[in-house]
Amino acid sequence: MVSKTALTEQYDNINALLDNLDESKTFKGSREFIIERCIEHDIELFNLCALPTFIGRDLLSRFIIIISSLLLAQKNAHKNEVAIWTSHLKKWHAEFKMELQRAPNDRENHASAFLSVGDQQERSGKVTSDTLLALNDMFYLFNDDSFMSPDILKSDPFELPNFSAEESDLSSAFLKDEGAAARLLSEGMGELVKELTQGIEKSIRELINQEKDIYLPIAHQGHWVSLVREQGVWTLFDPQPFNDRIARQNFIRINCSILLTKYDDNFKELEYTNGKQTAFYDCGTHVVNHWRKTVNNDYVALSHEEMLREVGAKQGVEIVIVPPPPVPSASTSTSTRRQASFRLSEDGSFYEKEKGKRNEKEKEKERVYDSAFWEENGFSRPHTLGGSDLLGSFEPLDQPDLLGTTADSQEPISFSLRYQRRDKARNQRLSAEPAALVPGDDRSSNSSVPVDSYETEDYEPVPEKTKQINNQILKIEQVLKTLKEKETEYRNFRQSAKREDFDTDKEFNEYIEKYEDAENHAKELHEGVHKALEAFKQSSKDLNDYNDFRYDTDVLIKTHKSSLSTHRDLSNIVLCNVLLGLVLGLGVIYGLIIGATLLTSKRTPYLWRTDGLRKVYDLEDVVEEMESLCQPG
Repeated sequence: MVSKTALTEQYDNINALLDNLDESKTFKGSREFIIERCIEHDIELFNLCALPTFIGRDLLSRFIIIISSLLLAQKNAHKNEVAIWTSHLKKWHAEFKMELQRAPNDRENHASAFLSVGDQQERSGKVTSDTLLALNDMFYLFNDDSFMSPDILKSDPFELPNFSAEESDLSSAFLKDEGAAARLLSEGMGELVKELTQGIEKSIRELINQEKDIYLPIAHQGHWVSLVREQGVWTLFDPQPFNDRIARQNFIRINCSILLTKYDDNFKELEYTNGKQTAFYDCGTHVVNHWRKTVNNDYVALSHEEMLREVGAKQGVEIVIVPPPPVPSASTSTSTRRQASFRLSEDGSFYEKEKGKRNEKEKEKERVYDSAFWEENGFSRPHTLGGSDLLGSFEPLDQPDLLGTTADSQEPISFSLRYQRRDKARNQRLSAEPAALVPGDDRSSNSSVPVDSYETEDYEPVPEKTKQINNQILKIEQVLKTLKEKETEYRNFRQSAKREDFDTDKEFNEYIEKYEDAENHAKELHEGVHKALEAFKQSSKDLNDYNDFRYDTDVLIKTHKSSLSTHRDLSNIVLCNVLLGLVLGLGVIYGLIIGATLLTSKRTPYLWRTDGLRKVYDLEDVVEEMESLCQPG
């Protein structure tokens, strides 16, 4: 049975996962109810913090929606809805446990996790020499007044937003749906974009709007890089030597480009430069040294152990550094969580162990990313300055912050990512041309062979049924967008209310409460259906998948429709009825119409519907329309 003490002590740490103020407010306000439900269902909620941040945050957001709905159903004594939301909670718990099982090396009680170098020293009495610099450590190191410049602006260190759930998802977006990938890139990734926290986003926007050089220290799953704008040109500095077979490096470069596309209207290209990192744990030290050298050319770079001692001193702790315990060659250091196989080459760099011969299909998968995609979708192909193919392989490797310098790797290179929209008509696919070339698999970066020397699969057009389902999904997303706009409208009504416009405090408070209630219901309905739709999009989209999606949507609509159908401004209704009653007896006809509507439909007559209810009905309609498209045959 889960410990109430552990839940209570870790509650604030769990809340730190949330970057949405409304969700955080709900989580804090429902503290006792949440702890009771976790004990009742044996939910180790604190282990959310042991998962990758984007997974833990997504699970927690969905957990809050379920808990809020369950709490509301209990308050209103709706037994059926209580049973429904309890069932949803059990499904969520099963998914949570599955995520923990997927990452057994990541699973740990958050109470034993080290938050910084100083925290590790105080709680264990030592710091291993291969300890990674954490986000808290980088805050101390980047806020040193000794290394500041009036000509170079910098942000606080921050985590790179996760534009997709896994590193492989982004590659799938390119390889499986090329047109959508191009559109998402040009729009800043659209629905895939996960917002930065409000403080960091505001800071970045303010920095970018100034005409000065900028330095942004960024982390992705423990690996530190930096984005630098110098004389208007953006460059990604990655301390790790470039290896086009490391999925994480490709992932970081692409997502940094998307990040800049979103926040810098003048962004056109991202140049790339790298360092000479030869250990798998000192990327943070390289980035700090790079920053200090940028603002002070006379700065002498520190070693990783010197940097550990410095950050410990800044945190008020004397650091005792010890060697890491010996580990089998098939696993990483104890300071990293994910496992990988690596060897030490003669020149002192690390490279991945050979995993045996791959079949031709696996090799072909690495060559898919050719010029054809970029030409067909109106983008110029990524321009390589150093002669190496830019986006060679998206095949994900299960490794942590490992130095992926392979045995045949060359000297560090620089290259640019160019996502420039062409004004001319799209060219035909280059892969259809007899002379088209594809980068070689096991040859040097300058070698290439004709396309027809490889086995290729026949082109399979998208089935018409799939196109129809995708079009219907777009309709649902459009309705969800109007629902999101309604949420904003309710919020604006609430925020623009003034006390002097009301006779009493009671009337003013009631006005605020009713619009706050409507805003929350619109928000929860939008978020719930959006998550259900995302799950449906990832499924096979057959009738069973549709029924699951329809069930989740119906439950959400039933939960939130009542609030959205409540009239909050009766003046329009009164005026409508007066006019109808005065114009040539149309009130009688109006009454007959209402009566006929009530007899033939279970829905509220159109003239009596609130705008929020109309949007709910629109949602019901577009979801129902998909049923026939998902029928077999």
